Amino acid sequence: MVTGICINVLGCIAAVNLHNSTRCLTCNQSMNMMMDFNRSNCVCRDGYSFKNGMCVTICGNGFLFLQEQCDDGNNQDGDGCSSLCEIETHYECVNSNSGSLSVCSYKSEDATISLI
Repeated sequence: MVTGICINVLGCIAAVNLHNSTRCLTCNQSMNMMMDFNRSNCVCRDGYSFKNGMCVTICGNGFLFLQEQCDDGNNQDGDGCSSLCEIETHYECVNSNSGSLSVCSYKSEDATISLI
C-alpha cells in the first residue's frame, strides 16, 4: 500500500511524496506520457521529447504525429517540409501514414517536381 501526501507533479494524474522522494502513480496519457517503472515516474512516449514542461513531437525523425503537417526525416528548410515540420509555400506533401516519410513536391504553374 502506498501512503504519503498527494502532490502536483507535471505529467502525473496522481503522485505521492515518500521519504522526500516524489513518485508518480499514474501518467497523463493525453500529454503523450507513459510510466517508467524503473524510475517510478512519467516519461515521454517514443517519438516525443521533453521540452518546456511538455512532451512534444520530435520533428525530422520520419514519424508523423498529429502536431506535424509533414515529417520528411530531416530538419532542412527548402525541401517542402520545413525544420518545424510545416508544409512550405509552393509545396504539397503526401503523408501515407505515421510510419513513413512525407514525400513533398514543388508545385509550379508549369511542372511538378518530387523531392524525396
